[in-house]
Amino acid sequence: MNKKITASQRIGEIGEKAANLQFLRIGFQFDGRSRLEAGIDGIAEVMDDDQPTAKMIAVQVKATESGSYAGETDAGFTYRVRASDFEYWRGSNLPVILVLYRQSDDTFFWKSLENLVGEAERTLQFDKERDVLDGRAKDRLAALTVAKQGHGYYVPPLGGGEEAIINMVPLQLPEEIFVAQTQLST
Repeated sequence: MNKKITASQRIGEIGEKAANLQFLRIGFQFDGRSRLEAGIDGIAEVMDDDQPTAKMIAVQVKATESGSYAGETDAGFTYRVRASDFEYWRGSNLPVILVLYRQSDDTFFWKSLENLVGEAERTLQFDKERDVLDGRAKDRLAALTVAKQGHGYYVPPLGGGEEAIINMVPLQLPEEIFVAQTQLST
């Protein structure tokens, strides 16, 4: 009997290569893992104007040739995460994102998996405007890599930031600033 590559293996490989290219278009590096992987297909490195930042995001790509996602409408859809994947990703020391790739319309959607806490959280809600994996996602992706512990954190905007209306108000800083820690999490 001849060996055969399954359609699932083929579309999985296509999805990983497509995600690699999409991260490069965004301006991030993407390094695929070896064939021996259990649920993280690659590592994306945040880059700022082509400069590596050593800020990493673990990426799992799920690809399909065509068809609709569960409950898909013009506005969004849902995706149910397998229990074994859910448990695996929760233990990661890197932020983990799920990237969904559909070959028929060359669409990419992503969702952070850092706040998954229980069985009910395994069904992800995707918004087709907000959750597109493209250049508009740069700042949200970069924000995932910032340490959340300590006295606060600042995420500088990548790629120009966002528009804002500023009302110039005089500001006087106090002579003394108090900083305290809390037992509450983010």
